[in-house]
Amino acid sequence: MPDMPRLVENPSLFQRLGFESEPVSVSANMAQLMAMLEDICRIQKQHGIRLMLLERQLRTLRQRG
Repeated sequence: MPDMPRLVENPSLFQRLGFESEPVSVSANMAQLMAMLEDICRIQKQHGIRLMLLERQLRTLRQRG
């Protein structure tokens, strides 16, 4: 079985998205993710582009949160 790369050596998804390397709390990271999604939606609307799937997902996250 080949050696598996260590997680420490590879940036995690959280790090690549700009989150803390060690998530402190899921709710804090969820709030940050929702803010990022809101920014994306706002920018898209400013440029006349609407991604319905992204907006639907954001509505779903808001309802759950």
